[in-house]
Amino acid sequence: MTEMLAVGVAHALDWSAVLAAAITAVGGITVGFFAASGKRREDKQALIDQLQEERDQYAALLREERAAGDARLSRMWTDKAASRQHIAELRAHIYSGSPPPPPDPPRGYIE
Repeated sequence: MTEMLAVGVAHALDWSAVLAAAITAVGGITVGFFAASGKRREDKQALIDQLQEERDQYAALLREERAAGDARLSRMWTDKAASRQHIAELRAHIYSGSPPPPPDPPRGYIE
């Protein structure tokens, strides 16, 4: 009877050790999963932050380039208007039969 009790206690101790090991393993796996999940989340957020920063830099660069392009177009249209005005004055001068010299170009006109 003592042998059976000793075997039963030893058997019970083996299961408690197995159960304790299983609980520890599950706990370790759970902690590892959440730690890895948190690290992945941090990595993803860092990548998102970097991409947003680069997007903002490129957007600022595009705004500057667009403003420079708009300024060039504005100068071109101003020059074109001055050119048409000067051509109209030259034609009027020619058709009226006025003698040389022709009228002076408008200020800022590029010859």
